[in-house]
Amino acid sequence: MIRSSLEKEKMEDLNLNEYLQQGGTSFIKAKDISGKTAKAVIIAVRSANLVNSGPTVILDIEIKKQRWSLPLNVTNLKKMMELKGPVTSKWIGETITLYKVLTNNPKTKQEVESLRIK
Repeated sequence: MIRSSLEKEKMEDLNLNEYLQQGGTSFIKAKDISGKTAKAVIIAVRSANLVNSGPTVILDIEIKKQRWSLPLNVTNLKKMMELKGPVTSKWIGETITLYKVLTNNPKTKQEVESLRIK
């Protein structure tokens, strides 16, 4: 369960355009990974209030010397807790494997490629 540190009033608003213009990493998508899997090192863990998503845990990761951000959906958040425990500060420096899966986009009802953690 996510602790109260992710409550809306404690979250920072994240303006994605501003973030990217200031040199922030891009949000990784399945198409950004060549092959079926990729090893990623967790650089930082943060939280933000994403537009239309609400409070979100975001992993800043590095894959082959390129930095990305990975917002965690419920499935990936639960997997991170299972693999690395509930204390996010202990995730930094850990390696995870991202793999591609087909999922249904709840908004468009279309099948899309997505990323999962193992």
